[in-house]
Amino acid sequence: MMTRDSQGLRIKTNIALFSSIVAAVFAGFYWLGRLGFDNNSVLFYLKILSISYFLLFLPVTVRKAANSFGVSFTETWYNSDAAVSLFGLILVTAAGFIIPSFSLIALLPFIILGCLFFIINLIDFFLQYNQKSNVIFGILAVTFSIILIFIFCSYQGTSPPLLFEDFVREHSPSDGLFHYAICQMIKTYGIPSTGLDGVPYIPYHYGSHFIFVQISKLMGLHVFLFYQFCFTTIVIPFFLNSILSFSVDLKRYFGNFKESWDVRTDYKFWALFALPFVGFLPIRALNRLATKPSLILSESYTLGMAILFIVGAILLYFFKRFNIKDKKFRIDNFIFVVLVLPLLLGVIGVIKQPLLFLLAAVLAYLFLRLGLYKNKMLLFSSLPIIIASFIAYELVAFKYPGALKLVLFDHITRFVVADKRNSIFFWIVLPPAFFIFHFFWSWLYAGLRLCQEKIAGFIDIKSAFRERKVIDVEILLLLCAVGVLPGILFKVRGGVTGYFSDVQRWIALSFLLASFSNFSLPVIKSPFKRLKAVVLFSVLAVAVGSFLSNIFIFGKITVERYITVRGFLSNLPGAGDNQLNGPVNKFLYGPQRLLDGNEKYKMYRVLLELDKIPLSEKRKTLLFIPRSNKLYWDRLHPRSIPMVAPALTGIAMIDGLPGQSTAAEKEFPGHMWGLYRYKANTIDPSSIDASPEKVYSRVLEKGFSKLIIIENRDGNTVVTRIP
Repeated sequence: MMTRDSQGLRIKTNIALFSSIVAAVFAGFYWLGRLGFDNNSVLFYLKILSISYFLLFLPVTVRKAANSFGVSFTETWYNSDAAVSLFGLILVTAAGFIIPSFSLIALLPFIILGCLFFIINLIDFFLQYNQKSNVIFGILAVTFSIILIFIFCSYQGTSPPLLFEDFVREHSPSDGLFHYAICQMIKTYGIPSTGLDGVPYIPYHYGSHFIFVQISKLMGLHVFLFYQFCFTTIVIPFFLNSILSFSVDLKRYFGNFKESWDVRTDYKFWALFALPFVGFLPIRALNRLATKPSLILSESYTLGMAILFIVGAILLYFFKRFNIKDKKFRIDNFIFVVLVLPLLLGVIGVIKQPLLFLLAAVLAYLFLRLGLYKNKMLLFSSLPIIIASFIAYELVAFKYPGALKLVLFDHITRFVVADKRNSIFFWIVLPPAFFIFHFFWSWLYAGLRLCQEKIAGFIDIKSAFRERKVIDVEILLLLCAVGVLPGILFKVRGGVTGYFSDVQRWIALSFLLASFSNFSLPVIKSPFKRLKAVVLFSVLAVAVGSFLSNIFIFGKITVERYITVRGFLSNLPGAGDNQLNGPVNKFLYGPQRLLDGNEKYKMYRVLLELDKIPLSEKRKTLLFIPRSNKLYWDRLHPRSIPMVAPALTGIAMIDGLPGQSTAAEKEFPGHMWGLYRYKANTIDPSSIDASPEKVYSRVLEKGFSKLIIIENRDGNTVVTRIP
């Protein structure tokens, strides 16, 4: 007979396989999308997938290995699946941090283990289940993967498989280049900076950048390629695995775990899981209500949420065995609350500042609400937690002018009412709709839980609160209230307030996944049975119709954007000959031939090649691109231009900030790059194209000893090194 632990292991294995299929489909999508282009080897994607599989399958494989050798142990916070998953991420990051440069010897163990873990669990999966259910489960995972691809690509502004090639179309991801530049400066100089004029420190949440840099070093990949390929094949599946595993742990913690539960065939479970990603309202309405699927669009937010769910699972294991009245000293509990938990809070804060704010609020609430301060060890642990949170905040706190300026309802004004702000009608309709639908999943869970506890009035609510029956609902409502406060009180640049208020959606989803099978809707006696049936059918029709239409819209945007980019590259003017027979060959293999003769593309390839300079030499070097090089300064979006060189070369610039007379200067200060300590309007355009001697003297003043100059001469990019 199957035990609860063995059933839990099988479910976790299925979840890891589901996430691994998502990774494989993303890899296959990139491979197909790049047919005919350079650097599109199957081995390249297999290397990426092996790292992804190592992270996904490590916890279940370790547990299976322990079972095979007859090792039994009591589940605690430090040997839980969540802790092992976190250890895997730390191990991969540490390996990249330790090695000075790419080494196949360092990477090979992860490749071998990742492939081995995948094969072991795949064989186990096929042996334990019938083929029909396996096929259905695979189709379900592939379908979900395609939906994620459509969502991810439709919000990118370009076609992700052709991200680098699209530079030639004078299009570039301005936000992306900002992040690539920070990663490159961390990789080269060990300092989070954009590298536009030396490497001054910028207070930005760079934890994800640091982790991505180390993994890219381990894999021997350019940071640009890591963001382009590895985020979707490693980080997104890692997040999916984290939230699903957390939901299973919650299910066990709540006592809702049934031995007969088969997650593979629980289609309601998977439908519920997919719905928040796509939405149950038309996509235009979701965008209007600031409820777009931003989770998988922000690299730092996705990684931060993955670690947040891992930390949440570890806390579940800790509290499951912790007794506040137990006065017996346990060294493992002491280490967790005094060292591990503060460290994890600090890491989450450096990765994504809003997550630290919300997690600290939840912990403080539970500390007071559950009377945890009565335990001396927990009371003592509050000090290192506060210190770690404060240090993390100081490291990444925005220091630009006007940060956290008091502006009431700024988020609603800019993102909800937006262009309708002069209409009283929309002010009456849209803000209430925002609070209803933006927090819909929290309201849904709270309502179902109150029905489950048969709480029908204020007296029942007061009694349940006093008896602590619905702590989970209290946590969700706290996240809603605290998460929406920054957007109501302050003006924060870049729509950052959305990352505060969006967290509750995914926490509510995990609670719903853990408890949905136990919920039953209340029977409401009504004489208007036909009307009630019509209303329910209408709501269901709108939800299903919106879900399907959103997928269609996302897919249409993805396909059209890809055809547009590839079609442009297939007919690139003045770049060279494309003597290929047939439109299919021209469409598939023509773009690379034309790109090889394009002067802009050749310039970007030259910049990429500079990244291969040894780190020891790059750390002494600054890069200078004169304003006379129009090929560089006048051919991209103004906000993107300054970041291209440091993002591609991994070398900081000198005088790389836009000058007063450039188009870039108009947009530069208002963007997030305004975090940079230098001001664009302090640069005198007349002195920017100074002689190499004057430029080199400024290089020495900044503490560097080498200079690289990038010029354009007769359509050719010329690199001059001044040692």
